[in-house]
Amino acid sequence: MESRNNPYLAPNHAIDAESGSRRGSVLGLVGKILLTSVWTIVLFFGSAMILGFASGIYFAMTSSSAGAPSQQTMEWIGFVWAVVPMFMGAIGVVLGVLGYLPGTRWRKRSRSDTLSSEAGR
Repeated sequence: MESRNNPYLAPNHAIDAESGSRRGSVLGLVGKILLTSVWTIVLFFGSAMILGFASGIYFAMTSSSAGAPSQQTMEWIGFVWAVVPMFMGAIGVVLGVLGYLPGTRWRKRSRSDTLSSEAGR
């Protein structure tokens, strides 16, 4: 009995398509993980730089006036410096995993990609 008449055997092109899609999906996963990590680091350090710039402006403005910042204000600045970069890093992880950040979206195979890969066999 020939293999193409046997309903219990997978055709050869189905086996090749699975192995090719596995390689592409592993590379896609590695790329998604790397870009999610890059976006997380960018959001973490970017928010810290913006906070540093904003607090520098605040300290420059308060030093030009007669009074100094209160202790409570300094505690709030320290709290914001500790929490906001971590929060922005967490947002980077979540948005990267969901695929909303550039480069983290799963590439969908179009009909033309499928046809061209089958025609090459």
